[in-house]
Amino acid sequence: MVSAYLRFLMLALSFLTGAGGLLTNALAGESDPVVARVSGKPIRLSYVYQHIEALPLGDQIDVRDQLDRFTESVIKQEILFQYALHQLDEDVEFREEIKTIVMSHLIEKHVKSRIDVSDKLVEAYYRDHSGEISGEHWRVHQIPLKTGVQCEELRPRITSITSFVELARKYSIDPVLASRGGDLGYVMRHHNVLGLGEDLFTLPLHKTHRIDNQGGCHLIWISEYVKSPMPALAEVRDRIHQILVRQQEVSLLNTLLERASKGIVVKRYSSTNNAAQNTATSDASTTIQQN
Repeated sequence: MVSAYLRFLMLALSFLTGAGGLLTNALAGESDPVVARVSGKPIRLSYVYQHIEALPLGDQIDVRDQLDRFTESVIKQEILFQYALHQLDEDVEFREEIKTIVMSHLIEKHVKSRIDVSDKLVEAYYRDHSGEISGEHWRVHQIPLKTGVQCEELRPRITSITSFVELARKYSIDPVLASRGGDLGYVMRHHNVLGLGEDLFTLPLHKTHRIDNQGGCHLIWISEYVKSPMPALAEVRDRIHQILVRQQEVSLLNTLLERASKGIVVKRYSSTNNAAQNTATSDASTTIQQN
Protein backbone atom coordinates (compact mmCIF):
# COMPACT_ATOMS: atom_id res chain seq x y z
CA MET A 1 0.00 0.00 0.00
CA VAL A 2 2.78 2.43 0.94
CA SER A 3 4.68 1.89 -2.29
CA ALA A 4 1.50 2.50 -4.29
CA TYR A 5 0.91 5.77 -2.46
CA LEU A 6 4.51 6.78 -3.05
CA ARG A 7 4.22 6.21 -6.78
CA PHE A 8 1.24 8.56 -6.98
CA LEU A 9 2.87 11.21 -4.78
CA MET A 10 6.20 11.05 -6.60
CA LEU A 11 4.36 11.47 -9.89
CA ALA A 12 2.53 14.50 -8.54
CA LEU A 13 5.71 16.04 -7.14
CA SER A 14 7.48 15.56 -10.44
CA PHE A 15 4.93 17.85 -12.08
CA LEU A 16 5.21 20.51 -9.37
CA THR A 17 8.64 21.50 -10.68
CA GLY A 18 8.18 20.65 -14.37
CA ALA A 19 8.49 23.52 -16.79
CA GLY A 20 6.08 22.00 -19.28
CA GLY A 21 6.45 21.79 -23.06
CA LEU A 22 5.24 23.83 -25.98
CA LEU A 23 1.63 22.77 -25.62
CA THR A 24 1.61 23.68 -21.93
CA ASN A 25 3.10 27.07 -22.64
CA ALA A 26 0.54 27.70 -25.35
CA LEU A 27 -2.27 26.94 -22.93
CA ALA A 28 -0.83 28.87 -19.98
CA GLY A 29 -2.65 32.10 -20.80
CA GLU A 30 -6.33 32.95 -20.81
CA SER A 31 -7.22 29.91 -22.94
CA ASP A 32 -6.39 27.49 -20.12
CA PRO A 33 -9.84 26.38 -18.93
CA VAL A 34 -10.62 24.40 -15.80
CA VAL A 35 -11.69 20.94 -16.98
CA ALA A 36 -12.55 19.54 -13.55
CA ARG A 37 -12.44 20.20 -9.81
CA VAL A 38 -11.67 17.59 -7.16
CA SER A 39 -12.64 18.76 -3.66
CA GLY A 40 -12.20 22.31 -4.88
CA LYS A 41 -8.79 21.64 -6.45
CA PRO A 42 -8.92 22.91 -10.06
CA ILE A 43 -7.53 20.77 -12.85
CA ARG A 44 -6.67 22.89 -15.87
CA LEU A 45 -6.26 21.77 -19.44
CA SER A 46 -2.55 22.68 -19.36
CA TYR A 47 -2.08 20.27 -16.45
CA VAL A 48 -3.71 17.47 -18.45
CA TYR A 49 -1.31 18.19 -21.30
CA GLN A 50 1.63 18.08 -18.89
CA HIS A 51 0.69 14.49 -18.17
CA ILE A 52 0.34 13.75 -21.87
CA GLU A 53 3.77 15.20 -22.61
CA ALA A 54 5.27 12.93 -19.96
CA LEU A 55 4.27 9.92 -22.07
CA PRO A 56 6.48 8.45 -24.83
CA LEU A 57 6.04 10.45 -28.04
CA GLY A 58 4.20 7.70 -29.91
CA ASP A 59 1.59 7.36 -27.17
CA GLN A 60 0.85 11.09 -27.03
CA ILE A 61 -0.86 11.15 -30.44
CA ASP A 62 -3.44 8.52 -29.53
CA VAL A 63 -4.15 10.10 -26.15
CA ARG A 64 -4.85 13.57 -27.59
CA ASP A 65 -7.51 12.00 -29.79
CA GLN A 66 -9.21 10.80 -26.60
CA LEU A 67 -8.64 13.83 -24.39
CA ASP A 68 -11.77 13.26 -22.28
CA ARG A 69 -10.65 9.77 -21.33
CA PHE A 70 -7.22 10.99 -20.35
CA THR A 71 -8.75 13.83 -18.30
CA GLU A 72 -10.69 11.19 -16.38
CA SER A 73 -7.40 9.42 -15.69
CA VAL A 74 -5.94 12.66 -14.28
CA ILE A 75 -9.04 13.13 -12.11
CA LYS A 76 -8.63 9.61 -10.72
CA GLN A 77 -5.01 10.33 -9.90
CA GLU A 78 -6.03 13.50 -8.05
CA ILE A 79 -8.68 11.55 -6.11
CA LEU A 80 -6.13 8.94 -5.06
CA PHE A 81 -3.59 11.65 -4.23
CA GLN A 82 -6.03 13.48 -1.95
CA TYR A 83 -7.08 10.18 -0.39
CA ALA A 84 -3.42 9.34 0.26
CA LEU A 85 -2.87 12.68 2.00
CA HIS A 86 -5.76 11.93 4.34
CA GLN A 87 -4.07 8.66 5.36
CA LEU A 88 -0.95 10.40 6.66
CA ASP A 89 -2.03 10.49 10.31
CA GLU A 90 -3.25 6.89 10.20
CA ASP A 91 -0.13 5.32 8.72
CA VAL A 92 3.06 6.35 10.54
CA GLU A 93 5.37 4.52 8.16
CA PHE A 94 3.69 6.12 5.15
CA ARG A 95 3.89 9.59 6.74
CA GLU A 96 7.63 9.26 7.38
CA GLU A 97 8.32 8.12 3.82
CA ILE A 98 6.29 11.00 2.39
CA LYS A 99 8.02 13.47 4.70
CA THR A 100 11.39 12.26 3.40
CA ILE A 101 10.29 12.71 -0.22
CA VAL A 102 8.83 16.18 0.39
CA MET A 103 11.90 17.29 2.37
CA SER A 104 14.19 16.15 -0.43
CA HIS A 105 12.03 18.00 -2.96
CA LEU A 106 12.04 21.24 -0.94
CA ILE A 107 15.79 21.14 -0.23
CA GLU A 108 16.57 20.44 -3.88
CA LYS A 109 14.24 23.15 -5.21
CA HIS A 110 14.81 25.93 -2.67
CA VAL A 111 18.36 25.27 -1.48
CA LYS A 112 20.64 23.08 -3.61
CA SER A 113 19.43 24.32 -6.99
CA ARG A 114 19.99 27.95 -5.94
CA ILE A 115 23.58 27.60 -4.71
CA ASP A 116 25.93 29.53 -6.96
CA VAL A 117 29.58 29.80 -5.93
CA SER A 118 31.54 31.47 -8.72
CA ASP A 119 35.31 31.78 -9.14
CA LYS A 120 34.97 35.48 -8.31
CA LEU A 121 33.35 34.68 -4.96
CA VAL A 122 36.12 32.20 -4.15
CA GLU A 123 38.80 34.74 -5.06
CA ALA A 124 37.11 37.46 -2.98
CA TYR A 125 36.92 35.16 0.03
CA TYR A 126 40.61 34.29 -0.36
CA ARG A 127 41.46 37.98 -0.49
CA ASP A 128 39.25 39.07 2.41
CA HIS A 129 39.73 36.17 4.84
CA SER A 130 43.47 35.67 4.94
CA GLY A 131 43.29 35.23 8.72
CA GLU A 132 41.18 32.09 8.28
CA ILE A 133 43.19 30.68 5.40
CA SER A 134 46.77 31.50 6.35
CA GLY A 135 47.24 28.36 8.40
CA GLU A 136 46.15 29.55 11.83
CA HIS A 137 45.12 26.40 13.62
CA TRP A 138 44.37 25.56 17.23
CA ARG A 139 44.61 22.03 18.59
CA VAL A 140 41.43 21.73 20.60
CA HIS A 141 40.48 19.15 23.22
CA GLN A 142 36.91 18.96 24.45
CA ILE A 143 34.83 17.21 27.11
CA PRO A 144 31.12 17.76 26.41
CA LEU A 145 28.89 17.33 29.46
CA LYS A 146 25.18 17.69 30.08
CA THR A 147 25.14 20.29 32.84
CA GLY A 148 27.18 23.12 34.31
CA VAL A 149 27.22 21.27 37.64
CA GLN A 150 29.07 18.38 36.01
CA CYS A 151 31.54 20.81 34.46
CA GLU A 152 32.30 22.44 37.81
CA GLU A 153 32.72 19.06 39.52
CA LEU A 154 35.21 17.88 36.89
CA ARG A 155 37.08 21.12 36.24
CA PRO A 156 39.31 21.15 39.39
CA ARG A 157 40.56 17.66 38.55
CA ILE A 158 42.14 18.84 35.29
CA THR A 159 45.73 19.93 35.90
CA SER A 160 47.38 18.95 32.60
CA ILE A 161 46.65 17.58 29.14
CA THR A 162 47.28 14.10 30.56
CA SER A 163 44.55 14.42 33.18
CA PHE A 164 42.25 16.06 30.59
CA VAL A 165 42.61 13.05 28.28
CA GLU A 166 41.97 10.59 31.10
CA LEU A 167 38.84 12.40 32.27
CA ALA A 168 37.59 12.84 28.68
CA ARG A 169 37.76 9.09 28.13
CA LYS A 170 35.76 8.51 31.30
CA TYR A 171 33.17 11.30 31.37
CA SER A 172 32.60 12.64 27.82
CA ILE A 173 28.98 12.14 26.71
CA ASP A 174 30.22 11.86 23.11
CA PRO A 175 31.44 8.24 22.69
CA VAL A 176 33.53 8.99 19.59
CA LEU A 177 35.22 11.95 21.25
CA ALA A 178 35.72 9.90 24.42
CA SER A 179 37.57 7.24 22.45
CA ARG A 180 39.99 9.94 21.26
CA GLY A 181 40.53 11.35 24.72
CA GLY A 182 38.64 14.51 23.73
CA ASP A 183 41.08 15.39 20.93
CA LEU A 184 39.30 17.35 18.17
CA GLY A 185 42.53 17.79 16.23
CA TYR A 186 43.68 21.02 14.58
CA VAL A 187 40.82 23.47 14.06
CA MET A 188 40.97 26.30 11.50
CA ARG A 189 39.76 29.71 12.63
CA HIS A 190 36.21 30.17 11.40
CA HIS A 191 33.08 31.86 12.73
CA ASN A 192 31.32 29.75 15.38
CA VAL A 193 33.40 26.71 14.56
CA LEU A 194 32.14 23.55 16.31
CA GLY A 195 29.32 25.68 17.71
CA LEU A 196 31.70 26.97 20.38
CA GLY A 197 31.87 30.56 19.20
CA GLU A 198 34.51 32.90 17.84
CA ASP A 199 35.89 33.46 21.36
CA LEU A 200 37.35 29.96 21.21
CA PHE A 201 40.33 31.43 19.37
CA THR A 202 41.14 33.93 22.10
CA LEU A 203 41.62 31.33 24.83
CA PRO A 204 45.12 30.98 26.30
CA LEU A 205 46.99 27.71 25.90
CA HIS A 206 47.33 24.96 28.52
CA LYS A 207 44.39 25.96 30.69
CA THR A 208 40.93 24.55 31.33
CA HIS A 209 38.09 26.67 29.95
CA ARG A 210 34.35 26.23 30.32
CA ILE A 211 32.04 27.09 27.43
CA ASP A 212 28.24 27.05 27.76
CA ASN A 213 25.97 27.01 24.73
CA GLN A 214 22.82 25.32 23.42
CA GLY A 215 24.63 21.98 23.33
CA GLY A 216 25.32 21.99 27.07
CA CYS A 217 28.53 22.59 29.00
CA HIS A 218 31.95 21.96 27.48
CA LEU A 219 35.38 21.81 29.08
CA ILE A 220 38.02 22.99 26.61
CA TRP A 221 41.80 22.71 26.55
CA ILE A 222 43.91 24.36 23.84
CA SER A 223 47.21 22.51 23.62
CA GLU A 224 48.86 24.07 20.56
CA TYR A 225 48.74 27.01 18.18
CA VAL A 226 50.21 26.81 14.67
CA LYS A 227 50.60 29.54 12.07
CA SER A 228 52.02 28.83 8.63
CA PRO A 229 52.52 31.08 5.55
CA MET A 230 49.56 32.02 3.36
CA PRO A 231 49.00 29.17 0.84
CA ALA A 232 48.44 29.81 -2.85
CA LEU A 233 44.82 30.15 -3.99
CA ALA A 234 45.09 26.94 -6.02
CA GLU A 235 45.90 24.99 -2.86
CA VAL A 236 42.83 26.14 -0.94
CA ARG A 237 40.31 26.79 -3.72
CA ASP A 238 38.34 23.60 -3.03
CA ARG A 239 38.23 24.29 0.71
CA ILE A 240 37.00 27.85 0.17
CA HIS A 241 34.40 26.58 -2.29
CA GLN A 242 33.08 24.17 0.36
CA ILE A 243 32.88 26.97 2.94
CA LEU A 244 30.93 29.23 0.57
CA VAL A 245 28.58 26.41 -0.44
CA ARG A 246 27.87 25.72 3.21
CA GLN A 247 27.25 29.41 3.91
CA GLN A 248 24.75 29.62 1.06
CA GLU A 249 23.07 26.38 2.18
CA VAL A 250 22.55 27.75 5.68
CA SER A 251 21.24 31.09 4.39
CA LEU A 252 18.84 29.51 1.89
CA LEU A 253 17.62 26.95 4.42
CA ASN A 254 16.95 29.66 7.02
CA THR A 255 14.98 31.62 4.41
CA LEU A 256 12.95 28.52 3.56
CA LEU A 257 12.28 27.76 7.23
CA GLU A 258 11.21 31.35 7.89
CA ARG A 259 8.73 31.20 5.02
CA ALA A 260 7.51 27.71 6.00
CA SER A 261 7.04 28.66 9.66
CA LYS A 262 4.45 31.35 8.98
CA GLY A 263 1.09 30.25 10.35
CA ILE A 264 2.55 27.17 12.06
CA VAL A 265 2.28 26.90 15.84
CA VAL A 266 4.98 24.89 17.63
CA LYS A 267 4.86 23.83 21.26
CA ARG A 268 8.00 22.38 22.80
CA TYR A 269 8.04 20.22 25.92
CA SER A 270 10.89 19.37 28.24
CA SER A 271 12.02 15.76 28.35
CA THR A 272 11.04 15.48 32.03
CA ASN A 273 7.50 16.88 31.99
CA ASN A 274 4.69 17.88 29.67
CA ALA A 275 4.65 21.60 30.44
CA ALA A 276 4.77 23.59 27.21
CA GLN A 277 7.84 25.77 26.88
CA ASN A 278 8.07 29.21 25.32
CA THR A 279 8.14 28.74 21.56
CA ALA A 280 10.19 31.85 20.86
CA THR A 281 13.61 30.69 19.68
CA SER A 282 16.91 32.47 19.21
CA ASP A 283 20.59 31.57 19.09
CA ALA A 284 21.66 31.01 22.65
CA SER A 285 24.59 33.16 23.66
CA THR A 286 27.86 31.41 24.31
CA THR A 287 29.58 32.12 27.61
CA ILE A 288 33.15 31.29 28.47
CA GLN A 289 34.62 30.91 31.91
CA GLN A 290 38.36 30.65 32.41
CA ASN A 291 40.53 29.53 35.27
